[in-house]
Amino acid sequence: MELLRRFGPYDGDPLYDKLKDIFSQMPIAAILNNEYFLVHGGLPIGHVSIDNIAKLPKPDELPSNETTFQLLWNDPSDYVKEHEPNIMRGPGTYVFGQAVTERFLNESGLKMIIRGHEYVPQGFKWNHGNKVLTIFTSKAGPYTGTRTSIAVLSEGSLKIVNIGSES
Repeated sequence: MELLRRFGPYDGDPLYDKLKDIFSQMPIAAILNNEYFLVHGGLPIGHVSIDNIAKLPKPDELPSNETTFQLLWNDPSDYVKEHEPNIMRGPGTYVFGQAVTERFLNESGLKMIIRGHEYVPQGFKWNHGNKVLTIFTSKAGPYTGTRTSIAVLSEGSLKIVNIGSES
């Protein structure tokens, strides 16, 4: 809708198609400094490893792959141990608990998961004993006037910086 509003259907539709193509080919996740797992959503059901994630099919526009879909849309929860359906996001999505996070981090040799998928009013949120950090940076659409934050990693330490506050 934003592209149509800004550019009209003549330019907005082709631009949207090009962006979908680009996003379908982007990495699903990344490893930063051999310590941090960066992902849009969260951890999927089943055993997933860094190697499995690196081999996910590309391009995958919808995405049609269940693991890819869940990496993009799953959310952490401090109220479940493993996985449960995510009633807020709908079919095919799950919330994942601290046991899932601990197992993934231990098997991967990583320190933390940093994600950016979920609106949080204060701009950031910790889950699973500070092993999952959600950073929220959008000020578009319904999020105008909300707080936004960034995570700054410098010399082995992580600092959360507020980059915008409520109007």
